[in-house]
Amino acid sequence: MEMSVIYFSVKLVSAIYILHKVWAIIFCPVSYDFWDRLLRHARRIRVGLWRKRKKRMVEKAGKNSGKTFAGDSRGTTEKDGTGSPVRADNDTDDDVIGKTNIVYLEDPDMARRIPVRTMELEKVAIDQDEEINPDDVENGISSGNGLTESDRQDLMASEESIPDPEFSKPLTFEELNNVAEVLMSATDDRKNIQAAAETLYRLQDTDLFGFFSTEISTTAQVEKLLKEHLDSSGRLLSEMEVSKRNSKRNVIDWNKYM
Repeated sequence: MEMSVIYFSVKLVSAIYILHKVWAIIFCPVSYDFWDRLLRHARRIRVGLWRKRKKRMVEKAGKNSGKTFAGDSRGTTEKDGTGSPVRADNDTDDDVIGKTNIVYLEDPDMARRIPVRTMELEKVAIDQDEEINPDDVENGISSGNGLTESDRQDLMASEESIPDPEFSKPLTFEELNNVAEVLMSATDDRKNIQAAAETLYRLQDTDLFGFFSTEISTTAQVEKLLKEHLDSSGRLLSEMEVSKRNSKRNVIDWNKYM
């Protein structure tokens, strides 16, 4: 068993060595000229065989074109007025075996530049308008019928300058913060309370008034604040008027309990 393994190994190494030498001889740089010469001779032989084959095909086509077969689909014989036969060949010459049909492919670039169907358009002269003198034009808008100064100011006024109809004057964050502080904390500052009452009066019928009445405080507390410090027209009450309202509110009607 060991001898067979050694024998097989020697044969394998020898085969690899021989193949390596053959490969080096065939594809070494020295043999490149030999392969080039062999390739040139092969090309010459192929071109010569192709020319001979083409010449035989042309000669065969010339011989077949001179023959006329009776009843053949390629050509028929007819007689003219003198009685001599006349050959009528078919338009298509398909009797040549191996005939090459040349097909010309359309160039895409040329097809894009040249339209398929072109029609020459009729040239129509365009009439030019005559020049009109400005003095001949009737001016219906005179200086007397133009816009007044107030109309110009209304047209040129920006939309940002138009006041919001919901507010008599703009409110600041300090005023809104003061309203929240008065409603959330029992402050004794009369000035802040009056300012909060005025702000709430201006916010009536708005979303902010509903926010203060439901989220910050209650509707009853907001109405109480307005009644104690403002009259029906929104004017601030004096200290005397406020004290009178509070005294009337604090008077106990004993008749209800008798």
